[in-house]
Amino acid sequence: MPAATLSIESWIENIISEQVSKPFETEHPFLASPPPSVSSSPEGRLRKKKRTWDSCPTASEMGDSHPPKRTRTGAEVGDTTSVVLSERTESTIFQPTPSQIVSAASRSSSPTRDLLNEMRLGKPTVMNVELSEIEPPPKAVNVFNYLADGFGKKYIPLELKEKVLKIDRFNPLPDDVFSEAGKWPEYCLDEIEKVFQDANFCGRMCQDENAWCSKVIYPLLSWSESTGVSRSKNFFQVEDIRTQIVSMEYLPRNHNGVPINKKTDFALAISPLHPEASGVYNFLSLGTNHGYILSQMNDVYTKRILFFTAIEVKAVYGNTQEAIAQLSVWSTAGLRCLKDLLKAAGHTRDDMFKTIPPIIGWTVVGHEWQLYLTYYSESSSEEMVSSALKGSDVPRY
Repeated sequence: MPAATLSIESWIENIISEQVSKPFETEHPFLASPPPSVSSSPEGRLRKKKRTWDSCPTASEMGDSHPPKRTRTGAEVGDTTSVVLSERTESTIFQPTPSQIVSAASRSSSPTRDLLNEMRLGKPTVMNVELSEIEPPPKAVNVFNYLADGFGKKYIPLELKEKVLKIDRFNPLPDDVFSEAGKWPEYCLDEIEKVFQDANFCGRMCQDENAWCSKVIYPLLSWSESTGVSRSKNFFQVEDIRTQIVSMEYLPRNHNGVPINKKTDFALAISPLHPEASGVYNFLSLGTNHGYILSQMNDVYTKRILFFTAIEVKAVYGNTQEAIAQLSVWSTAGLRCLKDLLKAAGHTRDDMFKTIPPIIGWTVVGHEWQLYLTYYSESSSEEMVSSALKGSDVPRY
């Protein structure tokens, strides 16, 4: 038998005989250092060793040598962090914790759905329905027909067709979007291509709403403002109102009278710098004459300019219902502001509801644009606002 094996067996026998004759002196006696004669070479460590336990004492023989365990006090038991499975009761296993209750409640209730219901039951009543579900008043039908007439057709100069089709070869545009009339500046196509690439990148990288606003929507709106695509160059201006609030007096309220305060992202206003509008602005709001409040905003500047549409933006796979709710709050407040202006001009209540034009709004969820009309209903003598939507998708840009 090798010398290393004899040395190990002798070391084990000595330890066992010492523990039988006297109490344990260490908490883990078998962790004591092995004798120096044991080989520490790789060959000695890897060799399979035969162990003989015939001389080990039985449990009954060693039982009396162990000191009795000290009984733990109640305070010590309470301080421990271990879990005794055998002491688990039915309530311990199945009763949810407070955090689980809060988490379950947040999953079962939707703030957006609650908000839409609060607007429906509040004052004024704000209904969100499809245009096909109701009979809209003539003023809403006229605006919609005007917008739908030629919508998505003949807005790209024909001379750019070949270059435009190269931008996205796998989603070619139909022929009716190209027009022989009109001409864009040469730099327009480069700007459009950059917006297209940024939009695809934002969607692919799952970027948030702020990225969509700053990299896609704002550049696209600014490009449209500065070109001849609109009625005339610089006729309208883009206002970033993400940080601005709506004036409290124009906000819709829930059934308890609490204002429903929501913001939207962008709004388009008639520019005070345009020759057709500068004189009116100077007389009504921006000059030294009257200082009328022309919009529902609370900002020192934007409350004195006239908005005609707003855009609420969400990233790809964003919450469409939340975008509708935010846009509805902004548009409803705009209608109430227009009502005050007509009242100051001497219009009667019934005449006001028939005269106030609808407010146009857009939701942008990723690549999808959706058109909405918000208008006063003429079917009731009560102050009722119907926020009607119509499925009008803009082609993927």
